[in-house]
Amino acid sequence: MIKDILDNGSKITLFTRPRRFGKTLNMSMLRRFFEKTEDDNLYLFDGLSVSEAGEKYHKYMGQYPVISISLKSMKQPTWEESFSQFKEIIANEFERHQEILK
Repeated sequence: MIKDILDNGSKITLFTRPRRFGKTLNMSMLRRFFEKTEDDNLYLFDGLSVSEAGEKYHKYMGQYPVISISLKSMKQPTWEESFSQFKEIIANEFERHQEILK
């Protein structure tokens, strides 16, 4: 999947799937591959096709800030509470990537 996304060259990719079809799992995988962290996540991809595809794909690993938002936690009784929850999610992602502003 990662190799296909990189080969596609799109700036934006939309994933639509029915419930229970692995959206969260795939988003977690993409985050682990692309997100810039102090830890090297290459071992997570050992033996997978993207790992064996060569440097053309490895150069993208750990190079980007990844904003990952799940709306699962926004099931609140009112619109106002849902909106408040959404603002909290955005604030948490902002905090995770604070170093970009420096």
